[in-house]
Amino acid sequence: MFLWVFSRFAQQMPSEVLGDGGKHRLLIRLLKNDLSPNESTINWVKRIVSEASSLQAVNVRVSSRAIEFDVFSEDPVKVAMSASKLEQVLGPVETIEDLRRERRFQSDDQAFAAAISLYRAERFWEAHEVLESIWRRTPPGGGKETLQGLILLCAVYVHYQRGELEVALNMMPRVLRKLESVPVSSCNDIDMKGLRAEIRNIVDRQTLEIISLDEFKNE
Repeated sequence: MFLWVFSRFAQQMPSEVLGDGGKHRLLIRLLKNDLSPNESTINWVKRIVSEASSLQAVNVRVSSRAIEFDVFSEDPVKVAMSASKLEQVLGPVETIEDLRRERRFQSDDQAFAAAISLYRAERFWEAHEVLESIWRRTPPGGGKETLQGLILLCAVYVHYQRGELEVALNMMPRVLRKLESVPVSSCNDIDMKGLRAEIRNIVDRQTLEIISLDEFKNE
């Protein structure tokens, strides 16, 4: 699997970017489904990554499907090759992305669909970034407010994946207020009324759960 991921990574990187000597921020994602997002796990992942590959993992996030973290380096190819050493101790490398390379979409609708797909894969940081790029291009109005609410929802789960449960729970009322400020019934194929109700339940119970947008998909 790693050879395919590395080949795809190398093909996406222009030669002038690979050798420009600047600092790269790489996102590495490994498939692993038996860890919980807490401080102990985050520190364990940092230690294992350092011992197995000599890479310095920052912004570690743990989902129900994978581990992901950032690495800063002037040599992205060397980092990508070092990531192969992690497969035996952590799990298969799913993706390696150079975050200096901007995602491009033909339309905001396509970008929104990509963001929701990332969300459903629990890749909340990436979903946040794509939604924010749409938000910056969106004129003032209800659509912008709804996007900001979804961006905040992604941010909640980024904090949760970083082992910051209390921060995540404290942010949920902000998400609800933002989405209730413009009570639209739907956003693309998302049932916003149902989503707001589920967020309200989480705020009332003070028990965080990952909201599956599949439950609120308009037919």
